[in-house]
Amino acid sequence: MLYNLYAIAPAMAEELGGDFTAYFPGDSARLFGYLQDAQDFYQMGPSLAEHAPVTYQMAAALEDDFFREVDAVARGELSHGATLRFTHAEIIVPFAAILGLSFTPVPHAQPYDYATNRWRGELVAPLTANVQWDVYRDATGALLIKMLYNEQETDFPPACDPARFAYRSHFYDYAKLKTCYAR
Repeated sequence: MLYNLYAIAPAMAEELGGDFTAYFPGDSARLFGYLQDAQDFYQMGPSLAEHAPVTYQMAAALEDDFFREVDAVARGELSHGATLRFTHAEIIVPFAAILGLSFTPVPHAQPYDYATNRWRGELVAPLTANVQWDVYRDATGALLIKMLYNEQETDFPPACDPARFAYRSHFYDYAKLKTCYAR
């Protein structure tokens, strides 16, 4: 619990007014950070290939909601032009996993390790984590989706490349994107 406070203290400097570095000498903070990443990777992230997607299936309702909202826009229901949801890392981490944005599950025989896995909680769900889908219509009336993940234009997973509007484009044909996600 003290490490969790230490980890958020920089973002809450005015509220906490304390320095927790004294409680984590030497490499202690790095070790606790690694242990937190391993726990999050297995409990709500990509986890084990043999058990996927059980750890991130909890985000299926949010994924359904994203598609429902874009479907409403596709039907011309422009009251769905901006739908905002607030959540914490406990849903952002599995949501990134279910969308295919935060790496893939690992086999049971290959334990999570910083040396062999680039997944880091601070990158998957930083304090201000967010996922945004912007919806556009092209000249023919087709719906296009552009995703921002943590405020950066982000591609959907490589399996969705056939849905790209154009080579290297960050825009995706919505009808084809739905096929990519088996919708």
